[in-house]
Amino acid sequence: MRVVAIDPATAGKGSTMYSAETGFDQISAKDMRCRIARIALEKPPVLLCWDSPLTGPRDPEDAGHPRDFTVRRLDSFFRQEKFWRTRDRDGFQAPPGISVQPYAQCSHWTISRSVLGMPRLGPFDAAYHCLPFHLLPDRKGEFPGPEVERVERPCVVEIHPGVAAWLWCKDLKEFESEDGNGDGWEYKKNDGLRAKMWRAIRRECGIGESLPEEPCNDDQFDAVIGYILGVKWVRGDRRDSGEEEVVLLGDRKNGSMLLPRMAGLCEAWEEFRDDGSA
Repeated sequence: MRVVAIDPATAGKGSTMYSAETGFDQISAKDMRCRIARIALEKPPVLLCWDSPLTGPRDPEDAGHPRDFTVRRLDSFFRQEKFWRTRDRDGFQAPPGISVQPYAQCSHWTISRSVLGMPRLGPFDAAYHCLPFHLLPDRKGEFPGPEVERVERPCVVEIHPGVAAWLWCKDLKEFESEDGNGDGWEYKKNDGLRAKMWRAIRRECGIGESLPEEPCNDDQFDAVIGYILGVKWVRGDRRDSGEEEVVLLGDRKNGSMLLPRMAGLCEAWEEFRDDGSA
């Protein structure tokens, strides 16, 4: 299955796409629907890694419960503070510079709605099986990357390149001084930090020989990070411990993202997801 990653944008210089076959490509908002339609028809099917919220209310057919139209559980997981002051396990609150907004505040979900039909918000939206891309994970929940090859339809997963890049870098020795204070992880504005993060990720990910030497801007950075996530997930890359390197964290009810599987991440998410007071 071919992997294509897109950092969508509603205006300005347009969306940024990355794939091994074409490298970086800019797509205007006007041309996005035609491009997505062509990708959906490609053979073999494509895995589309999309940098924008693809889910919303916990149950689109019965939406309107508290916070359904504002924030997902997975958004809250990376935004929370109080929850982790009562636990012994290290937290995963995104630091300054790594923006995790409630899904309703992400302006680019409008283009996602227009070209993908997601996130579904209510019973008048097209059913999942009628949309051009099959959303993963499916209704059953957990979905291992290598099984994507068995899906005969084009598939789409949500990504958050900022969170993914931070998770990959935060425990590396060269980032010990990045303590999250001030502009510590403001990679979108800090060219030097972004280049440093890219060098580290390219070195650590194991597919560096096929990647660009350095993205030119933060949009290219986000797109190629999404591509790396997709490739490693589909290949089923594993660490020496046997754990997969990339996991599709979450589900359709609470939100999901393709992310590096760092120590304690899945366990922390499950604890947060199941704690009604968090």
